[in-house]
Amino acid sequence: MLSFTGNLPRVFAIETGCWPSPHRYDRLYRADEELSKLYRALPYVTLRLCFLAAEHFSAVELLASVKVEHEPFYRRAFDFRLICKSRAWSPFTKPVSLMRVHFPGAAQELYRRYPFFRSALHERRRLFERNLKLL
Repeated sequence: MLSFTGNLPRVFAIETGCWPSPHRYDRLYRADEELSKLYRALPYVTLRLCFLAAEHFSAVELLASVKVEHEPFYRRAFDFRLICKSRAWSPFTKPVSLMRVHFPGAAQELYRRYPFFRSALHERRRLFERNLKLL
């Protein structure tokens, strides 16, 4: 985050946000490169959890630290916009840029284009709420 210090006032002015960061050190949100060649939807599926979190927590903004070569995908697929050009940022091995999307404004188009991003309240509650009795 310190790499984007010039943008911090704008970033921290966000009421509620989510930050999906699909990079090497964060394997939870990273699609396997070889498998994504076989299964073209895999990058979308790995980001679904981030959009579920955004919906559940009523996020205003979604932030993403993105490798330069992935910027067109985020722009085309999810309407993310660049707010900070790429730069070195530890622990990433490659420079990353900071991108954002206004989630309430983009959600309807996202759900229209990718219906599998929709989720039911009970699915989000089971993922994100604590002390929920499991059936």
